[in-house]
Amino acid sequence: MQFPYGFTLKFKYYFSEFFNQDYTQTDGQGIITRPYKGLKANIWYISLGFALFKNDKVYYKEYIEEKDDAYY
Repeated sequence: MQFPYGFTLKFKYYFSEFFNQDYTQTDGQGIITRPYKGLKANIWYISLGFALFKNDKVYYKEYIEEKDDAYY
């Protein structure tokens, strides 16, 4: 969602699992391990943003002019 004055709010959720449970790794001695086997995790996050250096005078001046034209 984008709000006036450059403020944004974002929510993301990933349906697929984050870890590959079939991943295998070997150490220097030839031992094979599966570190993510049985580990189930999904990722979600909320992000807040704000445009610090946005030139809002031009944007809001145009918005006000368009709004004023709609009343005539």
